[in-house]
Amino acid sequence: MVQICLESLLASRLDDIIVVLGHNARRILPLLRSEPRTRIIVNREFRSGIGTSIREGVRRVAPQARAVLVALGDQPFIPPEVVNALIDTWTSGTKGIVIPAYRGKRGHPVLFSLPRYRSALELLDSDVGARAIVETNENDILEVAVSSPGVLLDIDTWAEYESLRDPS
Repeated sequence: MVQICLESLLASRLDDIIVVLGHNARRILPLLRSEPRTRIIVNREFRSGIGTSIREGVRRVAPQARAVLVALGDQPFIPPEVVNALIDTWTSGTKGIVIPAYRGKRGHPVLFSLPRYRSALELLDSDVGARAIVETNENDILEVAVSSPGVLLDIDTWAEYESLRDPS
């Protein structure tokens, strides 16, 4: 599933992709194909929550980078067009956080302006992830309407995976 998510990101206009592995990293790492635009790191503090993975990834983003897209490895149905729409919207806008919305409901991935949010992202340490940053900066958010329900769909359990694999 991580490889499928990675392939979609590689098909987008992202410059660099940092894959942060945690649970089962040793099993997943050999399954990922090496790509020139991709760096893979292991978050040894993954048990403390997704915030630590975001933090470790952002800490490795180039200092000159202007934005970071936080994408999840359990959302394989996000097409590259969604990522490109977020990039285009951020590039042409003035808001510091860009979020896709499907039928009015916010999803993932989320794009953050680094001049505004790098420090906050580098301090994350819980299972809340970047949600607190989003919730406390509502006036700096731009939602992008997308036609892909994949922005809302993540796969957290084996049963969810099986139901999506075999919808019958």
